[in-house]
Amino acid sequence: MEKFRKYIIVSILAIGLIIPIFFGIYVEYLFILEVNIFILLYLIFGLSSLFLIGKLIEVYGYDEKSIIAMKKHEFIDVLIN
Repeated sequence: MEKFRKYIIVSILAIGLIIPIFFGIYVEYLFILEVNIFILLYLIFGLSSLFLIGKLIEVYGYDEKSIIAMKKHEFIDVLIN
């Protein structure tokens, strides 16, 4: 659990330090200046639908045979080992 917490903290710090590099001089776009309820609803709906679709694919899209076939794939085998 302690190792997991360490990786979470390192990931958050890395993302926080890397994102401004991509924005360059446009750092002011990183901060929310006004809240638009429709944009917020679109974001919530989009993220929740992506999560739901992922769970549906996880439950109904994969069977034991396809998981075994995926584990035999060269790239997945490298990630597992």
